[in-house]
Amino acid sequence: MKVCVVVDTYPGMHALWSGAERMGQRLGEGLSAAGHTVRFLTRPPDAGFARAAGTVCARQGLAGAGWLTRHLPLDAVAMGSVLGQLRRLRPDVVHSFAKDLHFPTLAACGVLGVPLVFTVVDQYLFCPTQTLALPGGQVCDARAGGVCERCFELVEGNIRNAVARRLARRSGAVRAFLELRARLAAWGARRLDAVIVLSEASRKRVLELGVAGERTHRIYLYDVATPTTPAEPFPEPTVVYVGALSAARGADVAVRVMARVAARAPRARLKMVGAVWDDYGRMVCQLPARLGIADRVEFLGALPNAETLDVIRRSRVVLTPLQFPNEFGPMNLVEAMRMGRPVVASRIGATPEFVRDGVDGILAAPDDVEGMAYGVARLLEDRALAEAMGAAARRRTDSLAPEGYLREALKVYEGLLTARGRR
Repeated sequence: MKVCVVVDTYPGMHALWSGAERMGQRLGEGLSAAGHTVRFLTRPPDAGFARAAGTVCARQGLAGAGWLTRHLPLDAVAMGSVLGQLRRLRPDVVHSFAKDLHFPTLAACGVLGVPLVFTVVDQYLFCPTQTLALPGGQVCDARAGGVCERCFELVEGNIRNAVARRLARRSGAVRAFLELRARLAAWGARRLDAVIVLSEASRKRVLELGVAGERTHRIYLYDVATPTTPAEPFPEPTVVYVGALSAARGADVAVRVMARVAARAPRARLKMVGAVWDDYGRMVCQLPARLGIADRVEFLGALPNAETLDVIRRSRVVLTPLQFPNEFGPMNLVEAMRMGRPVVASRIGATPEFVRDGVDGILAAPDDVEGMAYGVARLLEDRALAEAMGAAARRRTDSLAPEGYLREALKVYEGLLTARGRR
């Protein structure tokens, strides 16, 4: 079978990429190892990077307007480029993990009659911020692509000229854009041949967009490495946070949790693995000093995946204080469980589907700093409990072996081809 995997960026070709791109890369590599022909379609490499073997590139005419073209089908150059590449590759199936290339891929597959599979890896289809998080920290309760009037500030932030921002608000252009974005997202989702979701919570949200139930498939596309050698633990009892230093991921909550843990566990340390993107991230880097725990917190920046996994393995507890309904793992939480590490996490999104409170880890409300601190301190103080929860967490991820999700993905592909009379 010939499969084209579409990703916005590709590890080794672009400076920035996320768990979505890594998920797509691993899926493609697994299919290739199983004897299928796989090509990756992505954007041209960043400056200083070369095109990777097995990839083809789609040009963008409006690359500088990425936020706008991600939500509206405006980039004619990208649409033509994707169409040309897929016409040349002639894949049996296209499997997309992309957002920037979402509409060009949707249009090209429609023209060519190629089945399109889309994996939901974040809230892109449901929310212009991709998080469902409101400015005040609450979770948006809109359903089925509702009008996102409460996110005016997000859109206006992408209009750099102050006069243009005022005109956009007064003229109703922002409201009109958000209404159009929501309708297009739902329209596009209903035209996908198959939608792969990573949790039951995500499946429910996709169904609310009007996607037919028989087109949605829950497949855990988490290809996480299984450690084969023991890791030397850090000298001090260590808690690790993995993820960009963002409000949605609760980076400041992690530091505040550590401030409370310090009173009960004087030797405890917090290591934070993740990039600083904005003023919020810089504020988080200054927060330990303000709370009097500067010597307890270490910021490691963004690390290669292998080094990140090593930090997780050497730590005692993994802290995942999400502030938005991540219905897709998250990847670092699943990796921590596979490494046999207990997690203290927010009870939000799909996290309870993966972590059983008191069995694989400890859950607390997203804003319950005291509850998370109690959980972390308890696991640091009770080594036997931490090891028991870590072992349970690892057993919980035994079903995430690559052969399992490859078999399920191929079943989806073959069903689409059979329905179109290509098998």
